[in-house]
Amino acid sequence: MKKGFFILLFIVLLSTLTFSSCGINNEQNINETVSSFYNAYQNRSFSQCLSYFSQRLINSQGETSLINNLQSSRLFAVNVSLQSMGKPSINGTNATIWVDVQKGLLNITNSTQIFLIKEGSSWKIDRLP
Repeated sequence: MKKGFFILLFIVLLSTLTFSSCGINNEQNINETVSSFYNAYQNRSFSQCLSYFSQRLINSQGETSLINNLQSSRLFAVNVSLQSMGKPSINGTNATIWVDVQKGLLNITNSTQIFLIKEGSSWKIDRLP
């Protein structure tokens, strides 16, 4: 009887650790995707920015159109830097995260919500920020 209890307790603990680490990995992956996107955007590496977009976004808008939109949004934004990120809200294969981005000559900070979707084991931006 005691042996069965300890085996059950071990299984519950193992399951808890497994599921909680998946959440941490998802949050880390989302944070890495968003910060890498803004780093590429800041450096005007617009083709690299595409690697952080979902296939659905690329298919619906087209690579050329996405790059043109990114380029035009950077025309007057001399400085662009990611200031902070909130905690991601994850719902299955969809997630959102609020970020504070500093832009322009006056370094005005705006809050923006980023929408992501999970593709395979990676999180990708599913709407243009």
